[in-house]
Amino acid sequence: MADIEFYNLGDYSKDVIATASIKNMECGKGKTVKRYALVKDYLLPPGSWPESLPPDECNLQYDEWISKLMDDFISSGLEVRPDENGVYSLKYTGTYKLFIEDSDGKYTVVSAELPRLSTNDTEPPNIDFDVTIPAAEGAPAEVKVSAVDNGGVARLDYADIELRQIGKSDNGTDEFFLTNRNSVSDGMIKTDRAIVICAVDKSGNASYKRVDIGDGPEPTTAPTAEPGPTETPDDYLYEISELSILTQSGEKLEAPPENGSFEAEVTVRKLKNESSGDYIFVAVYNEEGILLNIDYVRADFTPDYDCSFGFNIPAQAQKVGSVKAFAWNGFNSAKPLAETREINFQ
Repeated sequence: MADIEFYNLGDYSKDVIATASIKNMECGKGKTVKRYALVKDYLLPPGSWPESLPPDECNLQYDEWISKLMDDFISSGLEVRPDENGVYSLKYTGTYKLFIEDSDGKYTVVSAELPRLSTNDTEPPNIDFDVTIPAAEGAPAEVKVSAVDNGGVARLDYADIELRQIGKSDNGTDEFFLTNRNSVSDGMIKTDRAIVICAVDKSGNASYKRVDIGDGPEPTTAPTAEPGPTETPDDYLYEISELSILTQSGEKLEAPPENGSFEAEVTVRKLKNESSGDYIFVAVYNEEGILLNIDYVRADFTPDYDCSFGFNIPAQAQKVGSVKAFAWNGFNSAKPLAETREINFQ
């Protein structure tokens, strides 16, 4: 076990906002520490964290799982490295994990939370942006960005999410900024890639906005057109064979958890050998049918193969009334490509 001691420097405009030291690290009688690593926690994909195997049950499966996860953290550059005095410089508030391997090959994981400086101010900055696509082919788009907060904005950054897709976020969270953070200069970003914008206020609250470049704006409403009267399932290009909701560890749910995230899993099959880059959407609605969340994947799918996709649905402020999955050939197209699948919780 070990203790992680944090010291918040109190200035969120700097690259380093806190320091950490590891105290009282031990592995038990007759054992020594073989290796250890401090990492910033992030949104792990389903099944990557063995929640069903608590750290006190250090069986072989748990140790193999944690060993691989620790190696992935280190090899991907997500390990926080200390200076020559053993002090860790931290860039973000939130959860940190200390992985410890002892001389017997057994693992322990210690979690600790670096809180924000103030709990009185809980409102994050409001981010606004406007995208201008240049007329010249191949030229980068211009994204004009602004952020407003009652207590003042400490810093405004962006990350190129196509360089490192660590987790799946609807609007983006700090996992995109762990290894790739760029300062917004004069409120303007020039890019030909999808980005996530992050604004942090002087109390440490952060807000995020995702901007997709190249495929048009991310939809704010789900497509609403219905198949025409002469259209039958035989005319569809895709079949959505299954839609289910799961816990983060992959267990099926009958209804979404209140105040918690969950996974929506969709299985689709392309029925015809036609080359087309199409979209598979998952939309979440409240009990009145108002859209709460929408996510998608886009690809030219291979015919006659079942493909399954997992969508992370963040915790919603309103009760979820239904989840729908549908195929579309664009954000604003009038032609659905599959019969819609729906799970209704009312």
